[in-house]
Amino acid sequence: MADAFEHDLREALGRACHAQNASVIERGRREILALPRDFVLENIERIAGESLPLDDDDWEYLRLLEVYGQLDRELLARLIDRGLASSNAAIQEEAEIFRARQALAGSDPVIFDYAHEIDSLSDEDHRKFHEHLAHNLTIAILEIASDERLSDQERADRMNRVNEIEHRVSAKLQLQRYERSESSLEEEILHWVRQYPELGGDIGKAVARSYESATKDRR
Repeated sequence: MADAFEHDLREALGRACHAQNASVIERGRREILALPRDFVLENIERIAGESLPLDDDDWEYLRLLEVYGQLDRELLARLIDRGLASSNAAIQEEAEIFRARQALAGSDPVIFDYAHEIDSLSDEDHRKFHEHLAHNLTIAILEIASDERLSDQERADRMNRVNEIEHRVSAKLQLQRYERSESSLEEEILHWVRQYPELGGDIGKAVARSYESATKDRR
């Protein structure tokens, strides 16, 4: 049985990480998640190391980051560390981005695929999300302002960064019917979290609250 699981995991990893077609990649991820979790967690790092050129190919490294982001935070953290230590600049870049995504996710067991999840919302829920996000970022600014653990300089810096994102969200609300894609806002959020990892908790909490509020009628 273990041999069969290993064969299936190798095949699924190939689809999830080698493939260029999005539907094939998604199929591979579903197949990995459908296998016995204990077996996958015990064996996927070894099999990935044997099957994928993780130190040379940023495409396959990124695809594996995405798999681990859905699977297990400890696996993801180790792969991020490997990428940060890589001599390949493209792999380092992907590792830094996922480290920022991990900071945004906080204690959540899986990494929230921000742009994909928000872009998949209906027009009504999409707008609701940004309305809630502007509000929740304002709350985050107030929480930072009252955090006595921070120095005056730290408090001012964090408030200014979150305020910049809040202004960007408010501007997006005015232009939303012309700019439906979420990728540019995600890039800006990740840019600031990469530079200031401590912002991950502030912004991640605002994003999670906003998504929950915007989609509560669907659950």
